Amino acid sequence: MAYLLLLEEWARARRRNSRLPLSTMKTETDIPLDRPGTLLLQEFIEPMKLSQKAVAEAAGIPYVRFNELIHGKRRITGEYALRLGYFFQMEAQFWINLQADYDFRKAKREYGDLKNTTHTAQELMAR
Repeated sequence: MAYLLLLEEWARARRRNSRLPLSTMKTETDIPLDRPGTLLLQEFIEPMKLSQKAVAEAAGIPYVRFNELIHGKRRITGEYALRLGYFFQMEAQFWINLQADYDFRKAKREYGDLKNTTHTAQELMAR
């Protein structure tokens, strides 16, 4: 009998907490658009107490280009992704994905909804 009461209590708790609070959810535009270089600096270089110059030299990236990458003036290319991946002993794909995600979110904010300026293939075929 006590077992049935525990099951009922568990079921009641599940019903109560089954929805997400929409009022506290952040939209895509609320999330800061940090450049990949910012993440590289704040999440990798600074916590390891490394200098930009030391990382650039060890990774085989010219310091000026590395500094431009950190400040968002240069993109993470395939070569840089490979070098950073090897240096930090992680998948190079992480750096490529980071750059692609940044580019996509930036374009989405800049161009927004393209319904007014772009047609679908279905619309074109219907002409």
